[in-house]
Amino acid sequence: MRRTDRHPAHHPARRPTRRTVRVLAPTLLALAWLGTVGPAAPAPQPAPAPPAVQLSHVGAAPVHAERCADACPTVHDPVTCTFDNGDVQVFGNRCEATRHACRAGLRIVSCARGVRAH
Repeated sequence: MRRTDRHPAHHPARRPTRRTVRVLAPTLLALAWLGTVGPAAPAPQPAPAPPAVQLSHVGAAPVHAERCADACPTVHDPVTCTFDNGDVQVFGNRCEATRHACRAGLRIVSCARGVRAH
């Protein structure tokens, strides 16, 4: 038989090498063990966690933080806003004012560009 002839019909049956046995043995053992265990029962689903609650300041009503923006653009375009509780505050941009209102549980009554006197 020539060495270049690779057709399987011309090769006598070979014994598995040590490397093949080292790789296949753990796999076959795991499959055999899984066959004895049977199908796995579905894992119980944990109860959904309550939404994260955040207090914006002492005495404020809890606000669901995931509904409010996490970050705002760093563009400086100051606005002065009046809130439904009577507060007037200056923010770096409208997004920051909206985020503050959301976290504090307030509603913006009006906003004007620039820094205004209270």
